[in-house]
This record gives sequence, C-alpha cells and structure tokens, in this order.
Amino acid sequence: MKEGVWIEATSGRYEYVDDHALWIMSPRHAERMGLGGDVIQEIRGIKWDFSGPGRRAILLVAMANGLIRARGHGSSITFEFTMPNQEAIQGAFPFLTEVAGPYTYSSFTNLNTLEAVGFYWKDLPESRT
Repeated sequence: MKEGVWIEATSGRYEYVDDHALWIMSPRHAERMGLGGDVIQEIRGIKWDFSGPGRRAILLVAMANGLIRARGHGSSITFEFTMPNQEAIQGAFPFLTEVAGPYTYSSFTNLNTLEAVGFYWKDLPESRT
C-alpha cells in the first residue's frame, strides 16, 4: 500500500487520498469524513502551502476533530493523530482488517504527545478473529 488515507476514528470509515491537506479542504470530502460546518470553514480559512505551516495547520485541525491520517509505505503503514493511542488503534482497526497482511507493520504516532507504538498485524491478538 502506498496511498494516503483519512480514517474517521469513531466509525472506522475511510477514504483514499492523494494529498491529505488538499483533499480535506474540499467541503464535500470533509463532510463525507464527518466534519461539521464550523470545522470545514476553519480548514478552508487556512492558506494551503505545499509543505509549510498552512498544510500542517490543516492536518492538525482535521485530526483534532476525530480524523486519523495514514500513509502506506509498501509493507508498512504510518498513522498520525491527536487522540489517545488506543482510540486511534481502534479507529484504524476496520481499515487494517481490510488491507493488512500478517507482516504489515503499523506505526502509530500521537502528534500531541509524540508517543509512538508499532506492531506487526499478526502480533495484534484482535487481528486473528
């Protein structure tokens, strides 16, 4: 997997994306991910830039409102979020159930605390059910 993904943590719903920040700036996309009108307006009010503070601000607003950012790197997937780690892992579980093989390595990083945890899918007890 090499695509980007937004995951809505509460429902596990996810969408494949090319650029996370640019994609979530579309009101139609943001609504599909469960973001409310006030959050959508906040995101649209931030000036997007390719790899600068605007892009980071957009990502952080989306994540502060229940979204998990994921990106595939071949046989590994990174997840970034601002919610508690366990909540993010549970939110990503439906996505991982569909795409992860036993040796897919998942790395979860909480951007608020910089706490990180990683595991192979085969080592997560819930993945065997």
